[in-house]
Amino acid sequence: VFMVETVDGRNVWCKRHYKVVPQPTPGTFKFSVLDNGVTSNEFWTIVGCSDDLSWIVFHYAGAASAVGQRYIGGLLCTP
Repeated sequence: VFMVETVDGRNVWCKRHYKVVPQPTPGTFKFSVLDNGVTSNEFWTIVGCSDDLSWIVFHYAGAASAVGQRYIGGLLCTP
């Protein structure tokens, strides 16, 4: 579940089912998702986390090449 801001400034919650494949390098993952007939492919990296796992930081970069879209971002996650 994630929130997007529309071109008219509204915030909309969305839900997708991702396929996740761990990569050979520890802490890296490939995500893919089909959204309205367009496949997005993303590469996620665990940037860091606390020893007690009270927080974790992710970086991601993705593309929906069929529609010419690229994006990057990061998340700070806490329980």
